[in-house]
Amino acid sequence: MTYKNFIFVILVSICSSTFGQKVTYNAIVDTSNLEVKQVQKLFESYIHSRPDSIYNNQYWSDSDKQNRGHFDILFGEFQPSLYMGFPVHVLSIKSQNGIYLIKTMFSSCNQDNQPYVLAIMNFVAKKENNEYRLFNYLNYSRERWNKKKIGLVTFYYPLYHQFDSIKANKLNTFSSEICKNLKIPPTDYDYYFADDFDELQQLKGIDYYIGMGGEVKPTV
Repeated sequence: MTYKNFIFVILVSICSSTFGQKVTYNAIVDTSNLEVKQVQKLFESYIHSRPDSIYNNQYWSDSDKQNRGHFDILFGEFQPSLYMGFPVHVLSIKSQNGIYLIKTMFSSCNQDNQPYVLAIMNFVAKKENNEYRLFNYLNYSRERWNKKKIGLVTFYYPLYHQFDSIKANKLNTFSSEICKNLKIPPTDYDYYFADDFDELQQLKGIDYYIGMGGEVKPTV
């Protein structure tokens, strides 16, 4: 049985419906705070708004929608999607430099009452046009990494990494030649790399996912 099929079998056994994921909150979430309550309402509304469908979702930021096909980059981390029916438990809502960090756990209990955790994810809520909207965690976590632009490519890499300009220029040249050969206009793009896959997952906002771990090796 493949990993994807294994996930699907579990979902069929625990979910009576693929619609309307239940959202609960840890006791430490301050529900008396007006701003926190707005963020709570925003997050719940998003979870209940068919987030696995591609449309102009009113709860997500316009700036993210302009940059990618499906604006929520966590959407495609699992097949079926992250929003396939697992109950969602909000572990914390933390204010930091004008934004709210929402740490969530997608999990259930197996038939033997043992916890089954699919993933622990981070979302960002911030005001856009005077209303709270959700943003990808990646937009903010990558600010702690180094950044270097060479030609078409913007590189993001950990602080411990020693940047190789020769290899970076080769990648940029290769990208330009591909565009030229295919007769398409060149487009700038971002390139992320780290020593292992889990580090990139954490950059995207994934603290834990089922199957986490394994051999450490350079990853893009």
